[in-house]
Amino acid sequence: MKSRMSKIVLACSLVTVLGAASVMAQEPGAVEGPVAPAAAVDRFLSDKASEQARASAAFGSRGKSADNAEIRNMLRAASIEKAKPFDLDAGRSEALTQSLAIDAADYLTSLGYKSVDIRTLAKAGFDPLGAAARLIRGTSSQMDRIALAPYVVAGEVVDVRVEDLGDGFGSTVVFRPQQVLASPQGSTLRGDILIRQESGVMTGRGRTFLTSDFKAAEPGRHLLLLSDQRYEQVAAQKGKRGRGNGAGSTFMVRAAFDQLPLSPDGAGFLNPLDDGTTTVASLRSKLDSIRK
Repeated sequence: MKSRMSKIVLACSLVTVLGAASVMAQEPGAVEGPVAPAAAVDRFLSDKASEQARASAAFGSRGKSADNAEIRNMLRAASIEKAKPFDLDAGRSEALTQSLAIDAADYLTSLGYKSVDIRTLAKAGFDPLGAAARLIRGTSSQMDRIALAPYVVAGEVVDVRVEDLGDGFGSTVVFRPQQVLASPQGSTLRGDILIRQESGVMTGRGRTFLTSDFKAAEPGRHLLLLSDQRYEQVAAQKGKRGRGNGAGSTFMVRAAFDQLPLSPDGAGFLNPLDDGTTTVASLRSKLDSIRK
């Protein structure tokens, strides 16, 4: 039977994909037997502390420790809704809230954010700290996730290759950009984007498939949310190294698992976005007002 801990994971944790979770996998796992709320919270916090320690070590190896520490402090100081599952005591509720703040900070750092970027977005009217916290809780809006993504790219999936490249992932989506709606300041893309996925085959692990990943039979035009920095971070958290980028391709992972199908001409969305946006041009205008 599903334990109450599953609900805590659903409410308080971002499944750090591509490493163990994805920016948006919100499916609780099954645990055998009933677990008392306090014990479940303690177990969750212990597991989460270990995961966050691995993230800190990876940030250190990548020269990102100072950025991460500053963003963690910003999240701790922010007004984040308190986590209060199951009427827990104040101490455990505060511990859950702080763990959520660390996860949100680590997510932002993994995308390549610095404190100055967060302040710039806030001045433009977007709250990246609140958006990241909502994403971790599983309550983010579609626009939260789109605005946080370093790269927002419209393009075409031309191939899905099952391959172990030694970076901790099992397959590659070859994604051909057609419009870049947003990118980190000064960044340009050349050639195809190679999106690494958990699904596929890895040495010592065998074959696996995540429903949020692309399958070989899913070509077509999409708008995707991507990050090269998160690719490097997740690989480092697994004790691996990213493949680096060449003149004709860029390795990335998805910053969030929104998969937004486009019309055959690539100009509109097959289904309106949650806020009613129907065209790529309209979304670009909204992002331009935030990502100046």
